[in-house]
Amino acid sequence: MCGGIGMRRIVLKRATSRTAWRRIGFLAIAPVLLLCALYLAPSAHAADHQYMLEVATGVSTGDEKQVEFFIITYDSAAGGAVELNSTLLFPHANSLKESYAAANAVSSEQKDRDNLLYGRYGYRADASVLDNRTPFQSYQVDQYLFTTTDPIDRIDNIQIFVGSRGTWTTQGVRVFRVDRVGGLYRWNDLGNETYIDFEGELIAESCKEGRSISWTGDKLIRMSAADSSQRAPGDLELQTVFDDAYKTHATQHDQG
Repeated sequence: MCGGIGMRRIVLKRATSRTAWRRIGFLAIAPVLLLCALYLAPSAHAADHQYMLEVATGVSTGDEKQVEFFIITYDSAAGGAVELNSTLLFPHANSLKESYAAANAVSSEQKDRDNLLYGRYGYRADASVLDNRTPFQSYQVDQYLFTTTDPIDRIDNIQIFVGSRGTWTTQGVRVFRVDRVGGLYRWNDLGNETYIDFEGELIAESCKEGRSISWTGDKLIRMSAADSSQRAPGDLELQTVFDDAYKTHATQHDQG
C-alpha cells in the first residue's frame, strides 16, 4: 500500500487466498510469491521507501476486471549484495482505494476548495471521489502507492496477471520513486477526475506509445528491462534510463 499503512497486509491477505493460489499455481510461480509474501510480512519496523505504480488505460473494454494483480520485481543492494525482491499490487482489492485515501489524508486543500465553491456558488462537488476509485476506466490514470523495506536500485521487470480472456488498451505503465506526497486533487474543481500529487523521479516506463493487449486464458504479461537480445520471446520492453528533465516529477501544489 502506501506510507507503510497497508500494502503488506493486502499482499498477505490476497496472495494466500484459495483463488489466488490456484491461479498462481497454474503459472508455477507460487514459490516466488510465497517468498515475496514472507518478505513483506508485518514487522516492528515500518518500510520507509515509497514508490508509485502508475497505470494509464485507453478506451475501457470492460475486460479490465480480468487484470488481477501486478508483480514489480526489482534489484536492491542495501545489504551489500544485490538481491531480487518483488512487490504485489491488487487493483480490484484495496491497493488502489487505500492509495487515494492515504493521499487525501495528507492535505485538506482540495476539501477546502470544495467547501469554498459550495459556500460562494452553491456547487456541491462529489466528495466520494476523493477517497474512492474504480480502476481501469476509460482514459484514466490510476496511481498505486507502495513501500519497500530496502530502496529500489533498478526495476528488473513488471508482470501483469490476467485471467480468463479479454482485451486491455494501456496507454502506459510507469514506476516512480516518491520523495513526498502532496495530497489528492481534482484535475479541475468542477470535475470528478482526481490525481495524487507527488514529488519524485521516474525509474521505469513501458508502453509509452500505447498498446492493446489481448489474452485467451490465464497469463502473465511481462515487461522486461533486459537488453533486447536477452528478453524472452513475447516480453515487452521496459525502459529504466531517462534524462534528468524527463524523469523529474514535481508537485503541482506546494504544501512545503
